[in-house]
Amino acid sequence: MSLVWGDWSNDTVRLDIDNTPLGIVKYWAFLVCKYKRQNGFIILESSIREHPVRIRHRLVHGYISRNFSVIFNHRVTWKTNVKIMDWVARLSNIEPLKNYVLMQGLDNFNRKVP
Repeated sequence: MSLVWGDWSNDTVRLDIDNTPLGIVKYWAFLVCKYKRQNGFIILESSIREHPVRIRHRLVHGYISRNFSVIFNHRVTWKTNVKIMDWVARLSNIEPLKNYVLMQGLDNFNRKVP
């Protein structure tokens, strides 16, 4: 049985960081707390994927990629949320995070503001 947990919210900052070591994820989480006025965070391991490397049907090597979600506990506006995600993506140069932020920014562009 699998457990599915949802953490979607417009007023909390959430970073979806894939294929990145835990130490780098922690580094950026602490920087966001320090420079972007966040009070704290939780790091959740969202998935683990095994990558076997085979040559002629023989396993010669394998590695594991880990994906993390960082969720901060201070409420912000959606505009501030996207700015913080963009700040981390640009400075960290983590490609999967850049793609995630771009997707969130496009979502923001499509929203209707009353």
